[in-house]
Amino acid sequence: MYKPVVGLVLLYSAYRTDCWERGQNGVTQPPLLPVAASGAGISMLSGLTGVGGGIFLSPLLLFAGWAETRQSI
Repeated sequence: MYKPVVGLVLLYSAYRTDCWERGQNGVTQPPLLPVAASGAGISMLSGLTGVGGGIFLSPLLLFAGWAETRQSI
């Protein structure tokens, strides 16, 4: 029961963040393949280390230009 509920919450939050629209200040639309590959890598790395994935995701979002500083926190 837990995993489907968490999956639905994550899908809803992805829908609400509107990641796929071009924003202001040079934020670009992330391409699907690199996003999927980095998501898989981050989830594996955070699972192996036991820390939250945000510690790896925030720098990636900033350096790739997929989000602004305020959006990444």
